[in-house]
Amino acid sequence: MDDSDSFNPQREQEQELLVLQSIFMEEFTEKPAAKGRGRLIELRLLPFPSEGSAENHSEVLLTAVLHPTYPIVPPKISLKAVRGITDADLQQLHEEVKQRISELLGHVQLMELAELCRDFLRARNAPPDLASLHEQMD
Repeated sequence: MDDSDSFNPQREQEQELLVLQSIFMEEFTEKPAAKGRGRLIELRLLPFPSEGSAENHSEVLLTAVLHPTYPIVPPKISLKAVRGITDADLQQLHEEVKQRISELLGHVQLMELAELCRDFLRARNAPPDLASLHEQMD
């Protein structure tokens, strides 16, 4: 039997992380996970990454802890609002991400989760209300 035909979680992880690193470049960070068990991946997600900061009014940091046997074992995901996202929006996004993780169980999924987050951010990418900012200054 040829090993290249069998499912290899480590190979799947390596391939997915190479793709993520090439797409996200500076927005991609990889570190060893706590206690050396797996990997910790951070993706800085913007609605329009190639448009520059002027068009991006929202931002989320997606942190994924990948078990050594990911994608067999699902990633542990946390989301942090950096700007432009309310707590309620962040909670809704987290629920959508959890649902998508369960749908993709057994498959590499970080790119798809990143795209889900970007779509969510695009729908909420409004500039801050200038009137309320002015009122805050008074």
